[in-house]
Amino acid sequence: MKKTLCILLGLAFAVCLRAADEPDRFRNLKWGSGPSDVGEMELLKEETTPSGEVKNYRKKGEILVFGTAQLESIEYSFWQDRLWAIRLEVRGEEAYDALKATCTQRFGEAPHASRVVERSIWKGRRTLMVLDFDEVRGNGRLILMSVVIKEQMDAAKEEKKESEPEAEAGVQGGEQPEPGGGAGAP
Repeated sequence: MKKTLCILLGLAFAVCLRAADEPDRFRNLKWGSGPSDVGEMELLKEETTPSGEVKNYRKKGEILVFGTAQLESIEYSFWQDRLWAIRLEVRGEEAYDALKATCTQRFGEAPHASRVVERSIWKGRRTLMVLDFDEVRGNGRLILMSVVIKEQMDAAKEEKKESEPEAEAGVQGGEQPEPGGGAGAP
C-alpha cells in the first residue's frame, strides 16, 4: 500500500512539474543540432566537465530579443557537437521582469518557484527551463536544457567516474593511461 501511494504521489508531482507548452527548439534549432546548424558563430569558451568537453558559442548577428525582453546575450552550449543548452541573459530588473513575463506567457505559471531566491523552474519531457535573477549583480538568465542530452551527460559522467578506479589501478601497476582519456572519454 505504501509503495502504491508513493508511486501515485510521485506521478502527481511529475505531472505538476510539466511545462504547459515546453519548447523542443529555440529559433528553429532542435536539441541535438550541430554547431554548423546555428550559422556563423564565435567560440566563447571550451570547458572540460565531468561529462566531457562542452563548447559554448555566441551567434554572430544574433537578434537579442526574446518575446518582450531585451537580451544582453544568447549562448549556445554543445556537448559532443550536439546542442544541449541555451542561456539567455538580461541586465536589470525591468529586462528580467519582461523575460519572466515572456516565460510565463509561453510556458505557463512556473510550478516550482523559490521564495528564497528569484527562481522559477519548468520541467517538460524534452526541455528543462530555469529562470533566475541575481539581485547583487542585477542580471537574470533563462537556461533551456535538453532533458535527454542532460541524462546522457550524467550517464557519461557516471561511466567516467566508474572507470577512474580502473585507470588508477592500471597506472599504479606500471601501465600508462590511453591518450585522449581512454574509456569514458567522449
